Amino acid sequence: MTPRSVRPSGRRASVDGAGGPADIRLMETASRDSDSRRSLPAGLGRRRVVTIALTCAVLLAGACSGGIGRDADAKSTTPDPFLDRLTGSWRLTGTMGSVELRQRVDAEWVLGGQFLRMHVVEEGAPTPGQSAYEAVYMLGRDPDTGEYVMHLFDMFGAGYARTIGVGTLRGDSVDFRFDYPDGAFSNTFIWQPDTGGWRMVLRQRAGDGWKLFATKTLARE
Repeated sequence: MTPRSVRPSGRRASVDGAGGPADIRLMETASRDSDSRRSLPAGLGRRRVVTIALTCAVLLAGACSGGIGRDADAKSTTPDPFLDRLTGSWRLTGTMGSVELRQRVDAEWVLGGQFLRMHVVEEGAPTPGQSAYEAVYMLGRDPDTGEYVMHLFDMFGAGYARTIGVGTLRGDSVDFRFDYPDGAFSNTFIWQPDTGGWRMVLRQRAGDGWKLFATKTLARE
C-alpha cells in the first residue's frame, strides 16, 4: 500500500482519539514528503552515499600514508660511526683456551640502519665430534641513553639469547657485559685505527675477578 492511499477514516479517528483537521494535515504533509523523495532520479541517493564514502576513504588513506611517512622518518638514523667500521667481510683468528679459532665474519646494516648484523661462520674442519660453529650478532646503539646493545644468537640455542649485552663507548672500545644467570660475561670490541682492524677480548666472571675466555682479531679481507 502506498502512502498516498492512506486516508484517515472516521472509524479510525474514533478509535485512536485523533482524526481532527490538524492530524489530517500532518498525514498529508508526510505523504507529500514521501512522494517528493520517491520522485528523485533513480540511484541518486545511492550515488551520493557512494561519493561520500569514497571521499572519506581518500582522506583517510592520505592521513594514514602521511602518518606512516612521519613514523619512518622519525626512526631513520645515520649509521653509528663506531659500529659502521665493522661493516664488510673479515677474517677472524684467535684462541679460546687451547683451541685455535678461524672464522669468517660478514657484517652489514639491517632493519633500516638500526642494527648491525654480524654473521660468524667457522672455517675449516670443525672440532671432532662437534658441528661447525655459527652465530649471528645484532649490535645497535640506543640514541636516548648512548648505550650499545648486543644480541647474541648461536647454535647453542635460545637459553643464552635471553640475556642482552650492554656497554658504553670508552675511547675506541665498547665492553658488552652479559649478566647470565650462571655468571657474568663480557665481550670487548676494540677498534685499532693503526691497522684498520678489530680486537675482541672475551672474559668470564670468576669469583671476585675476571678470567680470560678468548681473544679474537678481525682483519679485513
